[in-house]
Amino acid sequence: VANDSNFCANGLVAADRSLNPHIWEVKKVYQPVKIENIPLSANQLSITNHHDFKSLKEFQFIWSIISDGITVLSDTLPSLDISPGETKRIDLGFQQPGLKEGAEYFLQIEAFRRTSENLVPEGHLIAWEQFKLPWYLPISKHGAESSPIVQTEDNDGINIQIENGMIRFSKESGVLEKYSYKGRTLIKSGPKPFFWRAMTDNDIGNGLNIKSAKWKYAGNNRKLISFNIDTTSKTETGILTTFSLPDSLGTYQLNYKVKSNGWIRIEGQYIPLYGNQSHLPRMGMRFHLPMEYSDVEWFGRGPHESYADRNTSALIGHFRGTLWEQYHPYVRPQETGNKTGVRWLALHHPEGGGFVVAGEKPLNANALPFDYTKLYHVPFKEMRKHGSEIKPDGTLSLMVDLKQMGLGGDTSWGAPVHPEYMIPAKSYKYAYWIGPFESGDNLFAKTKEINKE
Repeated sequence: VANDSNFCANGLVAADRSLNPHIWEVKKVYQPVKIENIPLSANQLSITNHHDFKSLKEFQFIWSIISDGITVLSDTLPSLDISPGETKRIDLGFQQPGLKEGAEYFLQIEAFRRTSENLVPEGHLIAWEQFKLPWYLPISKHGAESSPIVQTEDNDGINIQIENGMIRFSKESGVLEKYSYKGRTLIKSGPKPFFWRAMTDNDIGNGLNIKSAKWKYAGNNRKLISFNIDTTSKTETGILTTFSLPDSLGTYQLNYKVKSNGWIRIEGQYIPLYGNQSHLPRMGMRFHLPMEYSDVEWFGRGPHESYADRNTSALIGHFRGTLWEQYHPYVRPQETGNKTGVRWLALHHPEGGGFVVAGEKPLNANALPFDYTKLYHVPFKEMRKHGSEIKPDGTLSLMVDLKQMGLGGDTSWGAPVHPEYMIPAKSYKYAYWIGPFESGDNLFAKTKEINKE
């Protein structure tokens, strides 16, 4: 349908009264109860009532300690008669439970309406906060020895035999071009360096599409300048690649460590040639996977999309949904579906098992059931799509990023993203693991096990 783009059709609520994802950030920022942790204390909180007239005794406060997606402790606080504008210190009184190796522990406190009031129903969530607790038990290094790994080399590439499958790298392109496991193709292509994002309304308003245009196809137009194979270990094969980026943007090193069980450690490093390049919209990698997966599961911020400067409303937790549910149909197609603070993300095959990504440190990640470039901005004089016209197309786009630029929004007609949420063109390095999993696998345990390597 011909249209003049969205202009002001981009508020908190869509024209059909469905909610846009940023409404959750507004609710979180506007919540009338401030909950703060007391420094050097795991179980004491400071609670401030920002209402003008209500006492907090109208709300029920429930706290929980959550680890690996499971509540290990929980209780309801006595009625808190905190007057408007008043602050009180609360002692939750819990003791540290027995710790699991490698597990993170979070304290979560929520305030709900005790009774209904006008349009607000009983049990409605009014305010919440989450704190990472300073509890950690390191992962012990015991584990099964890796099996010997077998590789065969030809003029065009190298084949690496893994348990129940095969991995192949191309010498010509330097790309991981085949990854099969138990008769399934896990990856169609990738990972490839990826520095762009589908321009948001704010990006267009502040000219990011022009200022950072060199980065749009920098990953696609890279050139392989070295490809080396490391076979010094009997239980793993190393693939070391270096690419030059166009327009004197610098070099990108993409290195792999392939284990005999099929797990691959991927490390990317960007090295700028000059120090005055434009900011990057993204520092990451992109995969294309076969559209055989149905659901995505992750441990990170959710359940809705989140970004560097819009994630206080997305708690760190364990979530799962369909791939299609990760896409939000903004009136004009643009960046959507990103997840921050991702410890691991798994793609489930409808017949069981699947493919998992595990960061050595928290990542940004996104999985969408179409070619991500369908979201790219269309110039003014060309026919533009509505967000509702984007449909699954047989391709699964997976982005695994060190970071993505914030969204901004002080204005949508020129204000840039705040400096602390931008990505200057300097050296970056990050690493993560990819591999298969089976039906019934505990992905918390599996991803911790591989990160011991």
